[in-house]
Amino acid sequence: MPALDVIGLLLEVLSWVGLGAGAVLAIAWIAARSADGGWREVEVVVVPGVDQAAPVARWFAGDELHERPLDADEQAKLEGGVEDAIGWATAGGRLRFERRSHAARVLGLLALILLVVGVVALAAGLILSLTAG
Repeated sequence: MPALDVIGLLLEVLSWVGLGAGAVLAIAWIAARSADGGWREVEVVVVPGVDQAAPVARWFAGDELHERPLDADEQAKLEGGVEDAIGWATAGGRLRFERRSHAARVLGLLALILLVVGVVALAAGLILSLTAG
C-alpha cells in the first residue's frame, strides 16, 4: 500500500472521529451550559476567620443574606487579604467564584479540539486527494 494511501486513510479516520466526537461533545456542552443556568453575579464580602477558622463568604441572593466558609481552593484564589470579590450565586444560596462550571468548560474545550482536528484532517485529506489524483 503506497504511503499516500496510508496518509489519506489516516486523515479520513481523523476527520470522521474528530467531527463525529466533536459534534457529540458540542451537543453535551450546550446541554451542560443550559442546565447550569440561573447563576447571577453577586458581590461577596469575605470575613476573616476567628481562631484559625476558615474565612466566611457573605452575599445577598434572592433577597436573603447567605454565608458559608470558604474551602481551601477558594482561599488560595482569594489570598492576599481580599475583603470583597465577585462571585456567582443561585437564588437558593449556592455560590461559586467561576462564571461557568468546570464540567462545561472541559466539555467545550474537548469539543473545540476535536472539531479543529476533524476540520484540519478533512481539509488535508481533500488537498491530498486533489493533488495526488
